[in-house]
Order: sequence, then C-alpha cells, then structure tokens
Amino acid sequence: MASCLTGDWLKKIYPELANQIFLELDENSLFSIWQFVNGSPIIVKSHNIRLIVLPEESGDFSEFIIPQEWVDIPRFRGDYFLPVLVDLEGNRLRVYGFVSRQRLKRQAEYNSNLYQYHCPSRLIEREINPTLLYSKYLPSSEEELVYIPDFSSEEKEKLMARLEAIDCDVIRCRLDFGEWTALFADDNYRLLLYQKYQPINLGEWLEKELHQTCRGWQKLQDLNEEINWIIPRYLTPLYPVSMRSNSVLNLEDIYGTKDEGKLRIAAQKLSIISRRYSSNKEKILKALNYIITNSQDEETRWLAAEGIWQLKPNHPHAGLW
Repeated sequence: MASCLTGDWLKKIYPELANQIFLELDENSLFSIWQFVNGSPIIVKSHNIRLIVLPEESGDFSEFIIPQEWVDIPRFRGDYFLPVLVDLEGNRLRVYGFVSRQRLKRQAEYNSNLYQYHCPSRLIEREINPTLLYSKYLPSSEEELVYIPDFSSEEKEKLMARLEAIDCDVIRCRLDFGEWTALFADDNYRLLLYQKYQPINLGEWLEKELHQTCRGWQKLQDLNEEINWIIPRYLTPLYPVSMRSNSVLNLEDIYGTKDEGKLRIAAQKLSIISRRYSSNKEKILKALNYIITNSQDEETRWLAAEGIWQLKPNHPHAGLW
C-alpha cells in the first residue's frame, strides 16, 4: 500500500513522468518478498531507475534499515532508497527523502549477521526529483558489486532441505548471503518458501468448499463444522451463505470484543478474504473499520487498513496521507 501511495504521489508531483512510473512487481511476487524483507520497487521507465520504497512505522528518523536483497541482488538492486513513514494515527504517509545506492554502499554500516545496511539519517537527502536524481547520480562503472554464485536446481533443493525446520524470522540468515540469494531471487523457490509459512490459504479453501457444498457434495452442517475448526469462533466468514437450509454464516461475534489477540487474527483473516470476496465488501469494510477503531496495536490496524485499501482505495482509513 505504501508503494502504491508513493507512486501516486510521485505522479502528482511530477506529472510529466506520470506515464513512466510503475510498480515493478505483481501482488503475488510482493507477498512472497514481504514474508522475508521490507520494501517495494518502483520503476521510472524513462530514466531506467529503480526506487525502493521502505515503509517505517516508527517516528525515529535517526537510522533506517535497508535489507541487503535490495542493494546487492542484481535483479532487485535499487538505484535509490526512499524511507517512508506510515502514520496510522494521523492517516497519512510521509516520504522522508532518499539515499543513492552508491552513497549507501560507501557510507552506511553493513551488518553481516543480519544482511542489512544501517543508514543514518544524515545520509538521506530530502528533495526528491527523478530527473535530478538521474543527472546527479549517474551509475558508476567502478561500483563494487557483490559476487552472486550460480546454483543448480539440485543445489537449491539441498538448500531448501537445510531450511526445513527454521523459523521464518531468521530463515534468511541461516544461509550465507550467496546461498540465500539463490533461493530468494528465484521466483519459484521464493514462492515455495512463502507458501511454507502460510498456515492456510483461507480464500482458496473457502471457495473450494463452498463450491462443493452448493453442488450438493457436502452438507452445510459439515462445512460449518470445518469452518469452526479452521477459523476461531469470533472470525466466521463475513459473506452470507444462503443454501438449502437458508443458514447464514456471519461475523457478529467480532463486534464488542476488544481483545487485541482476537482483533489481530481477525485483521489477518479479513485481509485475505478481502482480496477474494469483494462482492461482500460492505460487510468486510464494516468489520475492518471496527478493528481500526477499537485496536490499539499498530500492526493490527495496519493489517486492517491494508484490507480496506484493497476493497476501497479512496476510503478514509485506506489513504494514509
């Protein structure tokens, strides 16, 4: 969402470049990347530059963390990095400035344990102009590049096996960076890793089960029992399901609760459902608005805001400006 809003902001500020600014990756690719690192690439096609948008929820501008994947992997390597503050309380987004890759490599501190560049705020330039960026920071032919070895499919399978029982939060640091790059830069293997950490694809499961129920292959009571098993009681499907018994599944139990754990899980599930069941968006929006209004947890509110944005980008709780 931050990358979309930043792209829209750049188009408004520089209308002459409006038809040249694009989000580089599709939704599926971004989801698989966000599982492991923060950041989204924006392309300015006419100038052949890549901007990496880095959302931050903290107001501490003393230092910014930039994952090495955006700096040293050739297919993802950014030319400029834009820290962006997401202010959920104020419903706004603030582009702090930018730092060039050359400056980052020369002056930022590299953490070899976490595969991160720590960029102090003094390295961030505040004025952003894509035209000036290109003329001021022409790519250097002398720039030092990190060597990325090639791996065969068999070698990648062995790397996957080594990560079998590793927690998602530390998985990228359990291999050396070259080995991790072999998996992360490969769309197929990155997707496999991403899917490994998804508990259940709720949207696809519900679509399949409801299709079978409507065709008479499964009793509504059986489906309801499965839904109660897979989803906590306070998070039943939002859309009405009227079948042969005229039974309706709803989300009434969510309203009235202020338990942060329940609200967090609800926001997670609803953000998934919102991508697949936009035809019931008013009920989904109502539940997501309830979560934003009643939750005090920033991550929970962020999840709810993301779900709202997917359904209604111009909604007050979706436009973080």
